[in-house]
Amino acid sequence: MNYDVNRIAKDIISSPYTVKDLTINVAVEPPNGETELQGPVKDAIENILVNIVRASLADSGAVISDADLTKKVSVMSQGFQAASAANTGFPLSTAMMWGGGALIAALIATVVILLVRRRRKQNEVEEEEIPLPVATEFPSITLDSVTNESQVRKQLESLAKKKPDEFVNLLRTWLADE
Repeated sequence: MNYDVNRIAKDIISSPYTVKDLTINVAVEPPNGETELQGPVKDAIENILVNIVRASLADSGAVISDADLTKKVSVMSQGFQAASAANTGFPLSTAMMWGGGALIAALIATVVILLVRRRRKQNEVEEEEIPLPVATEFPSITLDSVTNESQVRKQLESLAKKKPDEFVNLLRTWLADE
């Protein structure tokens, strides 16, 4: 039996890294028709950013005053270029890009087809140049005229010794006939 009293152990685990310093710089585009942000909007953005920096640096252990926090945050009012003004190169529409891609694909397909045809023609020419093998004449052994099996055997043995290629061809034709 286990007579130990139940124990509750709490281990507080913190992340191994903490943020020691943080500075945030933000550039905001003013509303249409204005050149700079209005004061209350700019102050509201700065206030939000100061709170973010304060929360991020809370675990660092350093005591940071409000004046130091406002130094770590800056908000600028700046107009950004429109996407159409930034594109100064040759404008390509998607239709032109698809057409160019189709044209390139057609050119590649044409080159491949021409190469395949050329190879086929070369293979046909090479096949025409190869002479056909000369039909070999097989010596005829008439089994009807020879009545003695020993004479047939002697003729086959002499054919096998003198012309083994013709003997093999003769055996193949006999097997094919059967």
